Amino acid sequence: MHKNSEIAALPLVAAMIGKRYGIRIEVGGNRAATDGQTVYLPALPLDDDIARLLCRGYLDHEAGHLRFTQFGVRASARSSFEAHLYQLVEDYRIEARMGETYPGCRVNLSTMLQYLVEKEEIFLNPEGAREALCSYLFFTTRAWLYPALQSHQANAQAQLTAQVPAMVCLLAPILQEVRKAACTVDSLRCAAAIIDLLRDLASAGAGTGEPDGDPEGEQQSDTPGTGQPDGDPTRHGSATLLRGFCTNVLDSPDSEDEDLLGRHVRDLLESMAEEGGDPISVAEESVISTSPISSDDARRATTALRARLQGLVQAKTLAKLRPGRRGTLAGRNLHRAAIGDDRLFRRAEERTAVNTAVHILLDASGSMAEGDRMHVASLTSLALVQALSAINHVRPALTGFSDEVFPLIRYGERVHNRIGLVPMAGTQLAEALWWVMGQMVTLEERRKIVLVITDGDPTSSHIAMKNVVATAQAVGFELFGIGICQPNIATYIPASRYIQTVGELPQVMFDMLGEVLA
Repeated sequence: MHKNSEIAALPLVAAMIGKRYGIRIEVGGNRAATDGQTVYLPALPLDDDIARLLCRGYLDHEAGHLRFTQFGVRASARSSFEAHLYQLVEDYRIEARMGETYPGCRVNLSTMLQYLVEKEEIFLNPEGAREALCSYLFFTTRAWLYPALQSHQANAQAQLTAQVPAMVCLLAPILQEVRKAACTVDSLRCAAAIIDLLRDLASAGAGTGEPDGDPEGEQQSDTPGTGQPDGDPTRHGSATLLRGFCTNVLDSPDSEDEDLLGRHVRDLLESMAEEGGDPISVAEESVISTSPISSDDARRATTALRARLQGLVQAKTLAKLRPGRRGTLAGRNLHRAAIGDDRLFRRAEERTAVNTAVHILLDASGSMAEGDRMHVASLTSLALVQALSAINHVRPALTGFSDEVFPLIRYGERVHNRIGLVPMAGTQLAEALWWVMGQMVTLEERRKIVLVITDGDPTSSHIAMKNVVATAQAVGFELFGIGICQPNIATYIPASRYIQTVGELPQVMFDMLGEVLA
């Protein structure tokens, strides 16, 4: 497995995080985004530590929005700048909630923000009034959560104070409301309060308690939460200076995307996806028209094999008859009484079978249209699913794949016969395996078995196949393959068998699963 194990297993990490947070995460392509329902991660290179760092922080941050943000609220902002201030406040609020709910998130987010601030210089060295204000708001709220950012908070406060001494104290009451914000509406309300403060000061120059133009006026504030000790005197400066600063903040041109932090992380992840030589990509799930195949034909073709498979598994769970002090009296044990051994009875003990999930991954690429490969493979797969579903402690699923994956029978779903696929496109096996493992990694079953049935070489790259198989083995998946008229599957999946004709498939499939399960 690659040294960067977390990126190497990114689809599995995403699946586990998605289950943990109750959200949907998709990996693949070159886009990092959130649409209010799903977090999209690009296909990232395998050898980039920064990609891992940003990926975990980005997932935790966006998961916080999906869990705790009301996405329609931002549309009520009265201006683009108010929406930007809302984003600053809401980002702080959801990160605080995530840190409270999942303590590990706080470490991921703190590490990501330290990197962005110190290496990418996000919110550092602000130019102009608006940037100075936003930098102060960002670092003040984040320093409440992440002590490592406190020195940056002190610098941001000093830079804002250098421009207008009054602003830190004037913002203090609003920042206390930010700290208490309990919902998305509260975040927008705090942003609106900042805008209202700026507008009042810009229009009247009021709020300093001194006449316009008096540079010597001063006032004390003991408001906590601004990075100053309680009771520390704060000079407010002139109303003219304050009015000019607020006017500059309000009149500064809006950028195309005021969400600097989110945009920068997305841009970094997407650029890594574009530059990466061998990124991980997960097949996309597709809904496709399927036709019914005759389940009666499947039963007739494999009746003996089904019975043999079930017998093998059931025999594995039955223990041998053992002598004991209770049970059925055993005549052959009566001689024990003469030597004072009271184990005159016999009883059968059942071994507890290991709960097992079996996923059959069936090639549906264009080459499977040759002869009756697709038909026989589909019939056999259906028969195998029927047999497995009748065995205690075994739960099967069946998925077709080409350039996408086509779930045919999901875990726990009633077995049906609408699994007929029309072969098409290529054989993106690595991407399909990532998808399958993402489905299985969160299952409760201790054993996880994947059986690949294919008739050709994967169109996935060699390194992509090597990485997905190594990851599967490292995390405990058991991979098996059957190559129809094509032996090269063993190059990628060592536990594979080669058959020269599709007619051999039923016997080999049932034999292989029988050996594995029994």
